[in-house]
Amino acid sequence: MIKKILYGAALLAVLSSAANAATFDFSYTFSDGEALTGTLVGTLSGDQVTDISNVTVDFNGTAYTGTLSAGAFNSATNSWDYSANAAVISTDATKNNFIIADSTDSQGVGITNYFYYVNDLASIYADNLNSGDQDLDSPGAGKWSLIPTPIPAALPLLLSGLGLFQVARRRQGGSHAR
Repeated sequence: MIKKILYGAALLAVLSSAANAATFDFSYTFSDGEALTGTLVGTLSGDQVTDISNVTVDFNGTAYTGTLSAGAFNSATNSWDYSANAAVISTDATKNNFIIADSTDSQGVGITNYFYYVNDLASIYADNLNSGDQDLDSPGAGKWSLIPTPIPAALPLLLSGLGLFQVARRRQGGSHAR
């Protein structure tokens, strides 16, 4: 009975950690060598990250300022859509359709810092008005990377908890054997 509870607890821990938000590091290196890096929190589903929040961006050593939001280009309206889960940020660069910007105006009014990667528009563009840096690429010209940031404490914590359950089980089993 205890063995089934332990296996159930381990399975539940693994399944719940897979569904929880994680931090991701992303980077884009333009074909001319300029680089953009950042982090975001989201939920990985297949090769796409959804529920995006807590975005940070650094372009050639200068951080984007303001609260950054993620959206996507809507070709039907020819505007940016910042509704929930509109952005398509993927580990597969050919699926990207996103903008990370310091304004959520659909026509781009008031945006001073932004990075977009839209395959449908065949362009990748970054602009940081704080530093004056800007760059443009076409998809496939530069190098895209999106990877989960490892959380080293999570697995050891889970294993130590399961180890404590095992010790308690052995002690309990030993007292019944006497």
